[in-house]
Amino acid sequence: MKKEPVLRTHNLTKVIGKKKIVDHVDLEIYPGEVFGFLGPNGAGKTSTIRMLVGLASITEGEVFIAGVNLAKNFEKAISYVGGIVENPEMYKFLTGYQNLIHYWRMCKGVPKSRIDEVTRLVGLEKRINDKVKTYSLGMRQRLGIAQALLHSPSLLILDEPTNGLDPAGVREFRDYLRRLAREDNLAVMVSSHLLAEMELMCDRIGVIQDGRLIDVKEMTEFKNEGKGALLIDAHPIDKVMQVVEKFLGIEAIEQDGNLLVEVDREQIPALNAQLVKEDIKVYAISQVSETLEDRFLEMTGGRSVG
Repeated sequence: MKKEPVLRTHNLTKVIGKKKIVDHVDLEIYPGEVFGFLGPNGAGKTSTIRMLVGLASITEGEVFIAGVNLAKNFEKAISYVGGIVENPEMYKFLTGYQNLIHYWRMCKGVPKSRIDEVTRLVGLEKRINDKVKTYSLGMRQRLGIAQALLHSPSLLILDEPTNGLDPAGVREFRDYLRRLAREDNLAVMVSSHLLAEMELMCDRIGVIQDGRLIDVKEMTEFKNEGKGALLIDAHPIDKVMQVVEKFLGIEAIEQDGNLLVEVDREQIPALNAQLVKEDIKVYAISQVSETLEDRFLEMTGGRSVG
């Protein structure tokens, strides 16, 4: 049976003055997945997120969270959402635990034991009683996630959550998100300008440009859509080039002592057999997949992510 989406938008639109910032966006995010939301600077990404969490009004369209219409029953719909927009703001003169207690008092029906659960979930047990001013930025991000998860939301929305983190902190953050989605069956929506990290973190990717959602695909499908290339490690390289160009009828490119050529997957066995027949030593033939960054730049005409 197909899962019901935790988040569903229909014709979501934002107009400011005469400019359409977000243009009829239809989006679905499911439990247990990490959904990456990408777009060039000014594409409408942050405006979309702000509408989803109630920080900006909706000009047209609808948002459903756990089946509840956000506009018609805001309090109930938003109770299913946890979120961090950039860096989480905490009381630095209080301990991590005191910050969570302060937020817990505002959450109706949440048992106090939930504080210990989310503390363990984000790995802050050893530092939770230290003052937040002594925390690294990565630890503050983890405390922010603990706070966002305190009321057991169905949807976690994170806008640029890795800003300011060092590489180790980014990797740690990515691992936590993957584990949260998998173990808690949580729907996670995350935007970031770190495309290499999004590639490792996300199950699906949605790309917004000029306010329109131009594509949504599984991560593997997203990357494999691009032109396939083959890297051939064989010698002697001059003879390899002659055979490849004669066999395929296209030009090959030498790259760091290997040969790079665009080829259909079905042609690989026959090409390999031809190289061996010509008494060429074949050490490796590997497919070169495009990165998320490659595909993103192709789709957006080279405009930078932001």
